[in-house]
Amino acid sequence: MLNLSPISREEALLFAREEADQLIATPKQLAAFLQTITDLLVFRKLPLASVRERVETMVCLIERHLTRSPVNSKLLKEIDAALVYLRNPYDQYFDDQAAGGWDDDIEVIQSVKLPKC
Repeated sequence: MLNLSPISREEALLFAREEADQLIATPKQLAAFLQTITDLLVFRKLPLASVRERVETMVCLIERHLTRSPVNSKLLKEIDAALVYLRNPYDQYFDDQAAGGWDDDIEVIQSVKLPKC
């Protein structure tokens, strides 16, 4: 039997943090992950319009990290975890299957305190 119910935000964030640690440790995978986020901004333009600039800043900061420019490691993990959460369609609310499905993702993205890139 498969359980297709959404998981809690806390669980989804825990999974996102674990994956973020793995991505940060593997620069090639992290670079490929950034492309999936860029694609997500294109394919989900309307639901993500309110956080587009924030997500672009997050991508910019991770790109800086990949080019060996200093980015605070705690901030880097927080940004990467938020983006992993964003990419997950089956988090607290199923992104495309429910009205307001992107609301939790938007809240997670907005919760990260970002410097300018």
